[in-house]
Amino acid sequence: QSIGRGATLAQRCAICHGPIGISRADSPNLAGQYAAVIYKQLADFRSGARVNAVMTPFATSLTDQEIADLAAYYSYLPRLPAYHPEPQRQPTRIVVDGAPTRGIAPCGSCHGSLDNKTSSPWLEGQSEVYLKAQLIAFTTGERRNDISQQMRNIARAMTPQEIDAAAAYYASQPPDVVKAID
Repeated sequence: QSIGRGATLAQRCAICHGPIGISRADSPNLAGQYAAVIYKQLADFRSGARVNAVMTPFATSLTDQEIADLAAYYSYLPRLPAYHPEPQRQPTRIVVDGAPTRGIAPCGSCHGSLDNKTSSPWLEGQSEVYLKAQLIAFTTGERRNDISQQMRNIARAMTPQEIDAAAAYYASQPPDVVKAID
């Protein structure tokens, strides 16, 4: 993997994901994201396991080495605070406790900054619109690149209010600005 080659490749990603991996649009922030997450998502866009009108055309031409280089580059960048249109919110029940009677684990059990499950992205500071759209896409089955249908099962069990609350909570949280250790 080459961080330098990844930086060169990332120039074509900057229009949506920002010049240093921090988006001011509703695209995901990639700076400091786990390398395994970047690699999996790009590979899924390339293979068609995940489809997006913008990302799929970009990813289809990438080689395995280019995907690894992009993953190395973005994971190398420090997480920076994203734009927060609203003040920080307190964690909601679905984020902290989940809903065990409906088979919903706490979001942080996979997406936590300290306790991360492989290939699960950190969510703090991501766009509320993006997070909500992804949860809805998992609910409808439009997005199906989750391992063992884990997110589809969780999202389908969530109420619309829980989806809104989880997306709003994570969007209001600044990312841990300490670089993640992969």
